[in-house]
Amino acid sequence: MIDELLYYSKKIKELISYTIMPDHIHILLEAETVKSMSEFLRDFKKYTTKGIEMLIEIKDEFIWQRGTMDHCIRQSMQNQDFEDHLLYIYYNSWKHLGIKPKEYPYHNFKEIVEKGWIENDFLDFDAPREFDIYE
Repeated sequence: MIDELLYYSKKIKELISYTIMPDHIHILLEAETVKSMSEFLRDFKKYTTKGIEMLIEIKDEFIWQRGTMDHCIRQSMQNQDFEDHLLYIYYNSWKHLGIKPKEYPYHNFKEIVEKGWIENDFLDFDAPREFDIYE
């Protein structure tokens, strides 16, 4: 599914982040137009539905929910909408599966860490903190 996501991302300006969960997916992308975003999602869902149906041998059931729950991020000095959504995407592996983002294989967390947008120890409760108020 990651390969398909990367392939269809050619239809948009940039695929920024993603997390593929067992029963849903989160995607943060930059698109030139609403039409290009819609076409990307339509084609991605259509193609991956065929692959999923072959894997689990089902037909005539909805693999993907109809439509999308999308949100247009408006960045300004006063809000952190982009950061909040970025963090939420990687929070999902912890929230739903109890897996730290750096240990979850179905997202691009390492790329985001390399860009300096999130620390590698995000949600790593075993990691040593820079300072401990109890020391």
